[in-house]
Amino acid sequence: MDIVYQKSSYAFTIVLWTIIFSISPFIIQAQTTDTDDNNVQNTNQTALLTFSKDDTAIYIGNTFTLHLNVENITDLAGWQCNIVFDPNVLEAVEVTEGDFLKKGGGTTYFQASTIDNTVGTITDLVAARTSIGGVSGTGRLLSVTFKAKTIGNTQITVTNLHAGTGGISVTIPLTTPEIVITVEDQPILNIGDPTFSFFTEASPILVGDTFTLHLNVENITDLARWQCGIVFDPNVLEAVEVTEGDFLKEGDATTFFLESTIDNTAGKITGLDVVRLSRDGVSGTGRLLSVTFMAKAIGETQVSLTNLYAGTSKSVAIQINIPEIAITVSDVGSTRLYFSIDEIPVRVGDTFTLNLNIADVTNLAGWLCDIVFDPAALEAVEVIEGDFLKEADASTFFFKSTIDNAAGKINSLGAVRMSKSGVSDTGKLVSVTFVAKRLGETQVTITNLYAGSSDLITIPMHTPEYIITVEERVFQSWDVNQDGEVNIFDLMQVAQYLGEDASVNPQSDVNEDGTIGILDLIVVAQHIDESTASAPGKIANSSIDFANADLNNTALSATIRTWITHAQVENDGSIAFNKGIANLQKLLSSMNPMKTDLLPNYPNPFNPETWIPYQLVIPANVTLTIYDVNGNNVRNFALGYQDVGIYKNRRRAVYWDGKNSLGETVASGVYFYTLTAGTFTATKKMLIRK
Repeated sequence: MDIVYQKSSYAFTIVLWTIIFSISPFIIQAQTTDTDDNNVQNTNQTALLTFSKDDTAIYIGNTFTLHLNVENITDLAGWQCNIVFDPNVLEAVEVTEGDFLKKGGGTTYFQASTIDNTVGTITDLVAARTSIGGVSGTGRLLSVTFKAKTIGNTQITVTNLHAGTGGISVTIPLTTPEIVITVEDQPILNIGDPTFSFFTEASPILVGDTFTLHLNVENITDLARWQCGIVFDPNVLEAVEVTEGDFLKEGDATTFFLESTIDNTAGKITGLDVVRLSRDGVSGTGRLLSVTFMAKAIGETQVSLTNLYAGTSKSVAIQINIPEIAITVSDVGSTRLYFSIDEIPVRVGDTFTLNLNIADVTNLAGWLCDIVFDPAALEAVEVIEGDFLKEADASTFFFKSTIDNAAGKINSLGAVRMSKSGVSDTGKLVSVTFVAKRLGETQVTITNLYAGSSDLITIPMHTPEYIITVEERVFQSWDVNQDGEVNIFDLMQVAQYLGEDASVNPQSDVNEDGTIGILDLIVVAQHIDESTASAPGKIANSSIDFANADLNNTALSATIRTWITHAQVENDGSIAFNKGIANLQKLLSSMNPMKTDLLPNYPNPFNPETWIPYQLVIPANVTLTIYDVNGNNVRNFALGYQDVGIYKNRRRAVYWDGKNSLGETVASGVYFYTLTAGTFTATKKMLIRK
């Protein structure tokens, strides 16, 4: 190497000497003689400038630090240089000042350098001690962080080197150091028998289904990073979302998850890269990634990994298999599962029944599934087999399911028909009773679904899900039976306990005066029809079955007249009394309809069932007939002799299950229904939509 004797460059002179003299005005300036220069140079004849790094091998992708050191130097007050490297092999990341010039608590000026990774230079490296005098001995001037880009050797050298003392314009002769850096390919590390694998719970996968494919790892040691791409057939699948697994986060570690790019045109997911931001890797078995796909078309596609890399916390590559999985997408056909609920709305504390039904199935002989729910929102109470597989008096084997309210799951639900033939059409498979625990929306889903025919052929169908909205239970005191509706049944409950102490039935003491009397009846009557509609319930401990009571019953009418009489006797002329009496009189009048009429069916459109209400102003023999658009008789209901009344709620209206007189489910479309009551005839239309 050459010995360099350079006079100060213009930049260095300005930076170093201006700083020194600006803060040291008391230094006596003297002309430096050639003899003084020679003495300083002779003193620093053994001074060395060297590069150093640790002994760890450098592999592609590694980041390492190279130090620039000085040895056996005397009175060093400042230095400047450039650093040159091969930009094809290395990339400079960061430059950090060393602490040698700060020796003895001194302060320094360190000029920010310019990194140029295109040409491979770091220029304008300048450091000057701003304290009086230089420093002597051995220490670190500079540290440079590099990243290894490719395999190869590169020489790192120093150019434009200058070092000066605390005297005036005295140059210290130093060698220009160089070092050869070797970048190696990542070694392959065999640790146990690690395995990457794909897994999905979805089976079968039908056109239109959304399913999740998981990438798992087993028996791995010290995994700190992995990266890959995923390829699939875009004609069959569409990637929707990529979600990081929790394996690298073990021990509450944080990770860097690089946002991947989904290309559903080319059928690939690129740029998957996850790094554990911790000194140590993780070992064992866990989930790395989950990808949500949508099945677009019938067919089979291979999902596999590309460009797979897995590495340890020491940046050593782990030898790993390349996993793949075959995904088959089947035609859904017309068969479908769906949930229905008997009680609406569902309120906090309610017990309700969720039914799992099947529609348009052919030759069903058995089924099996699990039901998943949120245990914080719902509590499963009971599971009851439906009657669909028992059609034609066949016997069945119903699997005894396991309710796990801690995990929110009902396991191994299923039934098998003990007959040579299966059943077809539409019906109920199972009913589950739940208790609503918490306000808000909650989802119930099906997993591990299987349905098969008597020929042992799998019947494809979508796995249904159902959103249950649990409403807040807020009742006013005048909603005595707390069914969400203020009506005659609340009046009746109060009437049962008239004249008794409130302790007998506290709810009936509406005004909370300690006695159940006519004043409680008046308060309820004031608020009739003010709350939302809800199916009324049966009032307990009553001699009258109020839930099924005929609202046109003569005894009920007489009772209401008695209430009105009592209220008129007790009337104090207040608004409350007058309104209560008026409501009771209005209620009495409304118990008899003004005219015979056919009312609109509900719901409409519907699938597969609906209710058809009507009202009679005089008793009559009643029939209801359903026709298709061509005028063909589909179904006839001979209702017999009906008394005066309003046949509107589901207990009294005509119920049609969407089947014809042969018990066959009718097709979607418009249908007409005609009511005949004595000389009265009226027709309306309705729509079945499937």
